[in-house]
Amino acid sequence: MRIFSLRRILILLSVLMVSALLGYHWYVLRQFSIAYDEYLLAAAQHDEVASIPALPENPLRRDLNQALADVLTETTTPVERVARAEEGLTLLVLANGAIDAIGEVGEDTMEAVIRMEETRSLASFAPTLQSTLIEHARRRLDIIADIRGLSYRANHHTQEIFERVIEEKGELTNAHAREIDRLIPDVEEQFNRRSNLYAELAEERRLLQGAGKALTSRW
Repeated sequence: MRIFSLRRILILLSVLMVSALLGYHWYVLRQFSIAYDEYLLAAAQHDEVASIPALPENPLRRDLNQALADVLTETTTPVERVARAEEGLTLLVLANGAIDAIGEVGEDTMEAVIRMEETRSLASFAPTLQSTLIEHARRRLDIIADIRGLSYRANHHTQEIFERVIEEKGELTNAHAREIDRLIPDVEEQFNRRSNLYAELAEERRLLQGAGKALTSRW
């Protein structure tokens, strides 16, 4: 029977340990790569649905804005104003449904981010890049959540106007006009905030793509 020296045994154990560590390292890195690819698919869908409420060419948004304009036009008759307000409320249900979809798709994106966090390897040769990528991914989630909240709030203000018109039987009273004037600054501020958030989202997308390219170049 061949007997190995203690020195050779220690060397063999060291080699086996290094091989095991390298194997584990590449396994974890591969799992992170899979989670990252899943995130990219989910994030693309999330971005798409998040952009819908602000799209100028969105037919639903266009019809809703037209209904609101007709309701607030002085030449519109009371009967026509009530009819347009009722149509506007129906459109708002659909518009809120589109905003609901942002949250539903966002659940898939959140799950993908969590998987990236779970598979992040502290022993990786690129822990900083992984952490940066996850940080940008989470920031995008926060921005889209804010966009969703502002979109709901804008629709709520519009709903208040339609409901008040129906309550007043189509009459645009002075009290209602004052209420609308009070809402205008808040609506304008929300519009500006949402526009800024879309700009931030685009910047986070650019930064995340940069971090992703830097990381995948090492795989």
